[in-house]
Amino acid sequence: LTSSWAVDYPAVVKSFDPSCYWRLGEAGGPTAAEEINGINATYAGTLVFGMDGAIVGDANTAVQMAGIAYNAAGYSAIYVPNSIEIGQTEAATFLCWVKPSGTQVAHTQLVMNRPGGAFSGTGSATGLTIVANNNLGYHWNDQSFSWGFSSGLTLGDGVWNFAALSVTPTAAVFYLGDRNGNLTTATNAVAHAPTTLTTITAIGCTLDTGGNGNRMLKGGIDEPAVFAYALSPEQINTIYQAGLNKSTVPTVNVVTSSTPFYAGEGALTAVTAGTPPLTYVWSRDGVV
Repeated sequence: LTSSWAVDYPAVVKSFDPSCYWRLGEAGGPTAAEEINGINATYAGTLVFGMDGAIVGDANTAVQMAGIAYNAAGYSAIYVPNSIEIGQTEAATFLCWVKPSGTQVAHTQLVMNRPGGAFSGTGSATGLTIVANNNLGYHWNDQSFSWGFSSGLTLGDGVWNFAALSVTPTAAVFYLGDRNGNLTTATNAVAHAPTTLTTITAIGCTLDTGGNGNRMLKGGIDEPAVFAYALSPEQINTIYQAGLNKSTVPTVNVVTSSTPFYAGEGALTAVTAGTPPLTYVWSRDGVV
């Protein structure tokens, strides 16, 4: 198994089959292009376009958000006005790069499916957030075991951070990566019922004119993505390292077959990890 070692961040993200992925590299609004299924987001309010992006060695830019309450003078918002069309899922992953500017309001939404507020919709309040002390947090079905949990992973101020949340039926795992290749994790090991991702997706904002409307990111955001399954630690690390313009060493694990082999015929399954594109060669007794 080999890798070409040429790091292409969007290609790496796309290789893991995201449901939605926005690069946020536009020079202006109102449309934030979605790379996978054309589920475009909308830029609203006052944003600063063209700021230096998070991805090392990539000229794609990012956006700066003001951290001002929704619909107040000078506010910033990025949102998908319609469903991201995932539906009910028992697992999901949310990730982005974020560059906070100062202390954030608790429960500031980074990438989140959010019904209600300024737009009607059904579905669950589920996604990646910032909680008190600029720690990573989350909502899952708007349950208190989720929004009351703090990962203890503190975002670096004024620098780009890689932030990810991967949820399975048995746990939520947080990942925080700095600019030096250090990826740390935290886990909330509780049961998570299936969630429904069918309504407004908010990026760096809360579309609410009421009491929650101040949960708005103050700082930069880049490369948000949503996956309808839980990325593995190896997959998360591959994406993170790609953002630093680094490749991960390819690995391969051949899964033991439960089906007997007859007359030299059978099937083998290999599980791989590493920075794509990956290639492989099968051989038997040294013969390709």
